[in-house]
Amino acid sequence: MPLRVLLFTFADELRDLLPHTKGDPRLTWEPLGIDVVKAADLPVAGLAGAPDGRPTVFLKASDDVRRQRFTAAHEVAHLILDSRIGVHPGAGRHTRRSIEDLCDAFAAQFLYPPSLVRGALSRIDRVNSPDDLFGIASELDGTLTATVVSLAAQSNHPAMRERAVFLARRYAHGATGPHAWRLQTSASANNLVLPQGKRLLTLGLTGLDAAADAPGPGRSDEPLLFGDSAPAHALDAEGADNITARTWRRDQQPRSGAADGKVLWKMRRSGDPLHGHLVVVLDTSSVTYRWASGS
Repeated sequence: MPLRVLLFTFADELRDLLPHTKGDPRLTWEPLGIDVVKAADLPVAGLAGAPDGRPTVFLKASDDVRRQRFTAAHEVAHLILDSRIGVHPGAGRHTRRSIEDLCDAFAAQFLYPPSLVRGALSRIDRVNSPDDLFGIASELDGTLTATVVSLAAQSNHPAMRERAVFLARRYAHGATGPHAWRLQTSASANNLVLPQGKRLLTLGLTGLDAAADAPGPGRSDEPLLFGDSAPAHALDAEGADNITARTWRRDQQPRSGAADGKVLWKMRRSGDPLHGHLVVVLDTSSVTYRWASGS
């Protein structure tokens, strides 16, 4: 059984077993003998381990409870992979990034079952703007990261047709690398590949990259659900770019290729250009897909 399917099976079984999936994560995992500790000085969102032989998840105390719920489930997936399945970064073909993606997928499956996500999607005709993502996140009572991870499992839903959505932020790869707007989490129809860490400029999204650097805080009428409790300033923009990306699909056999063409984008930026986040929806209806010969 593929590892992702196995994790999804665990997530479904645990959701049916545990009664408090939407409350304080300490109550959610206590029945399984997993301690959840909220630490004020934790430098990251979460960590998992087994001090004194007891499985424990550590959470940043200052994070919003929605982010804490997702982080706790993500860290529980690490405990499952490490102790029950023996999978960890460096084990076989599994890299740190692939393990993190699996843990995100487990957390989304556990907290937001597919029927709930499909129900939220069914109430809109198409995912057309960041407002639609905020609406879905609000209905799921989750962060935007959790919402996009959940949508990645529903890429064939009619509301996702000819659409790609992603979150991005500005950071550098390595200690000396240039700071740039880079992809974080994405979901897309038509099997577009938008890898984490990829620069917007590398994808050809030059207009979007420039709009993300625009000065000014914009409006501040809503929280952006990144896991922050307080409302953040927001800047809206829209435009068009010519994208170049990888693509893949599975029919009779795995096939890979390239996707390019004009995309229309709508963006919302929270915060300033140096420390903010982007929420982006792409209309990919004009993108052309070319499949590698012999693949």
